[in-house]
Amino acid sequence: MRYYLEAFAGRFVVLDVLMAFAVLGVVVLGVRDVRSGGTWSSFLLRVAPRAVFVVLAVATGFATLTPLGTGEGRAVDLVPLRSALAAGVSSTTWAQVAGNLALLSWLGLLLPVVSSRLATVPRTTAVVAATSAAVEAAQYVLGLGRYSTVDDVLLNTLGGAVAAVVGVHLLAPRLRRGRDGRVRAPGGVVAEPS
Repeated sequence: MRYYLEAFAGRFVVLDVLMAFAVLGVVVLGVRDVRSGGTWSSFLLRVAPRAVFVVLAVATGFATLTPLGTGEGRAVDLVPLRSALAAGVSSTTWAQVAGNLALLSWLGLLLPVVSSRLATVPRTTAVVAATSAAVEAAQYVLGLGRYSTVDDVLLNTLGGAVAAVVGVHLLAPRLRRGRDGRVRAPGGVVAEPS
């Protein structure tokens, strides 16, 4: 952790400034919405998931696409489970598995909320898998000193798929019901509240 704090101190300042502008933008848009007859609660139900989505996307890019160690070198493993089995059972292995399961779970959870077109488990899972594959490819192409492996893609996708089930069937319908009083089921079908 100390390494990250020392290596990324300047980048944290940039992220803090970007976050301050994002918060300011949300407040300005909220005031404008309230002045035109809306309420803060309806505004926040519409905007908060999107704002959290953007913040987590930036944080994920920051966590996965920054150099590690010297920042030089490339390694790739395209054989499923080879690197996981070679590492053996240790606390480091379990931490890697848990981290990879959690890395894109936010995407599976929030994508159905911010995009009704992608509000199905298969579509959301496909986006998570494509995002994970793109991150691993970028790590390899950019030579960030990270190990690109198909295991990461599989675990990221599994975590995102589990979160997609929750996002599609629980979170998205509840937030949409709170927004306009109607329930939108996955796929955009509208049902009046019972």
